[in-house]
Amino acid sequence: MAENKRYDSFILGVCLVIGLGLLGFLLGNALIQFKQSDRTVTVKGLSEREYEADIVIWPIQFTTVGNELEDLYSAIDQSAESIQTFLQNAGIKQEEITVSTPAIVDKSAQYGNESTLLFRYTHHSQ
Repeated sequence: MAENKRYDSFILGVCLVIGLGLLGFLLGNALIQFKQSDRTVTVKGLSEREYEADIVIWPIQFTTVGNELEDLYSAIDQSAESIQTFLQNAGIKQEEITVSTPAIVDKSAQYGNESTLLFRYTHHSQ
């Protein structure tokens, strides 16, 4: 009977060694495959096609400065009118031109020191 227990223990030990070896082999291969999958790039085709544009957006920006708000508004209107005239002379229709509202910054309200400012109001078109 002692011989039987010894034989069973030997078989159990051999099975454990084979099982742990197989587990280590499988985990090692899985880790290698996982790391190699990070190094691949899949490309599924290349296509080029030209389309004729039916709309173009040209943002034209200009800056106007001044110390009087009324003078600044009239300078903005004159600049916008000059740009619109140029675009119309270039063949762009009036209804195709859009003008955004002016964004005026009061620097004395922003910085609080009027004595060092050359111009109080600044306009940046967008």
